[in-house]
Amino acid sequence: MKAWIQSLSAIVTVFILTSCSGGQLVEVELVSAKADIVSDKSKVGELVIKTEDERYSITPTSLYYEFTFKHTGNHTIDLDDQFSIEVKPFESLSGESFELLDKNIFEHDHGYSLVPMPFKPGEEKNASVYYHLGKYVGDSAVPVFPDDQQLEDLKEHALDAELVILYKDEEIARFDLSDYK
Repeated sequence: MKAWIQSLSAIVTVFILTSCSGGQLVEVELVSAKADIVSDKSKVGELVIKTEDERYSITPTSLYYEFTFKHTGNHTIDLDDQFSIEVKPFESLSGESFELLDKNIFEHDHGYSLVPMPFKPGEEKNASVYYHLGKYVGDSAVPVFPDDQQLEDLKEHALDAELVILYKDEEIARFDLSDYK
């Protein structure tokens, strides 16, 4: 009888510990991080410009981040799981962005993230986040992009930020990107 109670007690303890830990099945490690300024259609797509007379496409200049993650948890992340990544700039980076473009490009609606799914335990995957760097002046349908020196200044500060990992709209990890300079 005593052995049965001890076994039951051990099972209950494991169950309680698992429940109290929040059942964190998704754990992600940041293996590498890099940032660059790109004008590459295969990475950042195209912007469609419409005027009264014509319609054409341009490849925007963008601040492009590429990350490599390792899934160290034990739950496969599927597309339905709402896994996402966000770059949260430090003051030096957001100030540089605002100075160039008169806006904070890191606001949620300006960035585009690409995380390939499914993401299985033990796998490494690359993901990217990019921000178009053009600003519209007056009634122009075509954005004006910063000059080479301004882009170089922005690139110098690009890793002055944190990377936030969200799973089902809850933060599961935060990484200081300046550690990857």
